[in-house]
Amino acid sequence: NFVKSNFPEILDDVKSLFYNREYPSNRYQNNLYRKVVRICKKQGIKTAINEKNKKEKIRSLETCDYFS
Repeated sequence: NFVKSNFPEILDDVKSLFYNREYPSNRYQNNLYRKVVRICKKQGIKTAINEKNKKEKIRSLETCDYFS
């Protein structure tokens, strides 16, 4: 596999992150999304194209189900 051949030092981390899936868990994705929003807010970077999307993302962030 690609990671095993090219990045053997992170193989265990990748296995635990994806654990028989093609994508990280919803919990991991939600946590990553919250971190990105927090950093963007701190740096003054928009995380939504329009107000409707922004409100939906904030509501989702609060309920922690954005990627569900």
